[in-house]
Amino acid sequence: MRKTALLFVSLFCHALAFGQADKARAVLDAVAERIRTAPAMSLSFVASTFDGHDIATTTTGTLLLSGDRLRLKSGEATVWYDGDEMWTMLDGANEVNLSRPTADELQTINPYALLALYQNGYHLSHTTAPLRGRTTDEVTLRAANPTAEINTLIVNADAVSRDILCLRLRNAEGQWVRITAADHHMLAAPGNNAFRFPKRDFPGIEIIDLR
Repeated sequence: MRKTALLFVSLFCHALAFGQADKARAVLDAVAERIRTAPAMSLSFVASTFDGHDIATTTTGTLLLSGDRLRLKSGEATVWYDGDEMWTMLDGANEVNLSRPTADELQTINPYALLALYQNGYHLSHTTAPLRGRTTDEVTLRAANPTAEINTLIVNADAVSRDILCLRLRNAEGQWVRITAADHHMLAAPGNNAFRFPKRDFPGIEIIDLR
């Protein structure tokens, strides 16, 4: 009888884990679909790195997304990406770097690119959690490979709108990064020039070609 009870508990736990993974995947699918089908989206963000439990650095800025294209503005840099080429200009610099970023490089500037992680190599779980007065679906992704560059990713998405409100990630060195997002707005799709470096607005700026 004891063995039967233990077997039942084991099967129940496995079923619960698979159910959580299915729910987690459904949430991330919905978030990804919302971003994919929106003509454009703008939002503000606060990105913080942590030293233990203490905030080490904080960066604030805005992000404009349209398909694979993006424009990011912060107090440190402005980045334009047209889906192929990327221009990066540090605040106060007299030059802009032109490159073709890798998928890993895009993850460092576009938090939504991190969502692709759930498609391979990560174990998923789901719960609900309150955040800033809203009910969120909280999805946790844990890398199957303990040496993965991103070891853990926690996504909080509004349970109704599917807007991402918070991303928390831990890298292979154990450092945590938190990105909170707000002021989500759906927009008409801008022209491609909105995602390319505007030379006319920055006369005298040197373009360093790193392609």
